[in-house]
Amino acid sequence: MRIWLASRAIVLGSWLITAATIGAAVFATPYMQKVWRGEAVESLAESLAGLALGAVVCGWPWAFAFALKPSQSRRQRVFSGMAVALAIAFYFPIASGRDFGIGLNVVLCVLSIWIAYPLTRLVPQKGNAR
Repeated sequence: MRIWLASRAIVLGSWLITAATIGAAVFATPYMQKVWRGEAVESLAESLAGLALGAVVCGWPWAFAFALKPSQSRRQRVFSGMAVALAIAFYFPIASGRDFGIGLNVVLCVLSIWIAYPLTRLVPQKGNAR
């Protein structure tokens, strides 16, 4: 039971770290730097609210992983690690992208995480050799 609770905490932490990593990459772009400094049309609050809304809407794999049974705690941990690794892998392409490339890389990052979740069904569970 402790491992399951720890796995659920890892899933929640993974969602936060992934959202923060993608958000940091987006805010590293030249235009978003202007937003950060208050030199753009959008306010910082609007941009942060959009990031938070995007994290919630795109967070369905974490919600599903969080709801898994205790027997699937290994799957929870594998998904969490994959999600963070994918967000880190996309950090530089997002942060260094220009115009269309920024959005494209954000979409590719999110889609790759969405694809990673169903792939974790292949992870063998303890006592369940496949």
